[in-house]
Amino acid sequence: LVGSGMAIVFCSPESEEEWEGYFKLRWEMLRKLWGHERGSERGEDEDSSFHVMAVEGKQILGVGRMHAREDGVMQIRYMAVAAEGQRRGIGSGVVAALEEEARRRGALRVQLDSRESAVPFYEKNGYAVVAESYLLWGEIPHFLMVKEL
Repeated sequence: LVGSGMAIVFCSPESEEEWEGYFKLRWEMLRKLWGHERGSERGEDEDSSFHVMAVEGKQILGVGRMHAREDGVMQIRYMAVAAEGQRRGIGSGVVAALEEEARRRGALRVQLDSRESAVPFYEKNGYAVVAESYLLWGEIPHFLMVKEL
């Protein structure tokens, strides 16, 4: 990883402070710009999901989460990287940590719905577009992407 020399750690949030920072980054990067309130960054299945964050010192630079879809299939959702973490390998590290956990849980495939702007990032990480997915808030095209593990 390209960075300031400080180690970047990929881990799951544990403390109340870490969870707050985790969800705050998710909201700031995925919801705030479109006028959505705090809380809109949380899904109903947070407790049954596996969460990863990238931390440098005390700063959370990236987040992502994964949950089971069906036998052998896991889904990545809510991927976000802070502006100061972009183009440093943070997102790829979060994806790799989620994929490692998917393998550990016996998954054969990982899928996700990517915003159009993030498709090249996921392609670089081995995912392929398999279909148009949906239009978020009537304006952000998403694409279903898959990677066989």
